[in-house]
Amino acid sequence: MQITRTQMQQALACDPAALRGAIQNQVREEHAYVVQGLPQHLFDDMVDTGLQHARAHGLQRPADLACFVLLMFEFGPEFWRHPQVAAVLADPQRTPGERLHAVVHDTPEAVWAYLGRGTWPAWWTPRPSATRPAASFPWPVATGLAPACRWCR
Repeated sequence: MQITRTQMQQALACDPAALRGAIQNQVREEHAYVVQGLPQHLFDDMVDTGLQHARAHGLQRPADLACFVLLMFEFGPEFWRHPQVAAVLADPQRTPGERLHAVVHDTPEAVWAYLGRGTWPAWWTPRPSATRPAASFPWPVATGLAPACRWCR
């Protein structure tokens, strides 16, 4: 029995845990330096945060969701806030998938180089909570409100 790409996409769309697992496997292969040594619950939170942001941009297909999350791991969790990227992601003339494709293929190399400077794990700054105190994070975490986007500082 052979599973087609379409069948795999449909299965991932129906099973959030399978989608997260597939994305995590790809992140481990392509961006191990970002997640090396992270506790699993933090890695889960990072991927879940990425999926939330991807869906907030209208993305629904598993391949688009995975692409968006992988961009977050490669270029920083707020890559989508960069003005040039944000403009493409907000283009009402394109579907969400077309916008993501345009981001990947039409964003100038200088923007990617700039964004690539912020990929170390602390950029994700998961917020401490009652169930996850600040001491449980392997890096210093900010407390209080999330900081403004670093491009606006």
